Amino acid sequence: MQAWVVTNKNQAEQMCKHVMENIEKRLTYEIHQQTRSVRQNSSLHSCLRRLASELNSAGFGIPHPLKPELEIPWSDSSCKELLLRPIIDSLYNQTSTSKLTTTQLSEAMTIMLNRVAEITGVVCGFTLEEEKLLNGYKDHTS
Repeated sequence: MQAWVVTNKNQAEQMCKHVMENIEKRLTYEIHQQTRSVRQNSSLHSCLRRLASELNSAGFGIPHPLKPELEIPWSDSSCKELLLRPIIDSLYNQTSTSKLTTTQLSEAMTIMLNRVAEITGVVCGFTLEEEKLLNGYKDHTS
């Protein structure tokens, strides 16, 4: 599979050139609108990793389905699947975080983090840097 990320005129011209050069090969092209950047996605997963670590440190685990007393440690993936996904499904009728706007994702994460804090006492949130990345701010000092 080949993917093109087109964010400027030069990249668009290169992609069009590729399409024209391969016109006889009967290729299928799909266009996907990217809702968040790689940096925004990294910010999301960084927060989920810290949440998982905090839950594990506080002694919370995921009960094993066959033997509940055997607990599975939290991970960023399990936080996303078990804690965040039901919220985005309920709020936005979506099962994929990639289909949410950054505002929707930020709102869902805030709801999830607040509820986790209420139930477990584990307080975790976005760092200032993660918040900036998630909301698409650019650091112009570096």
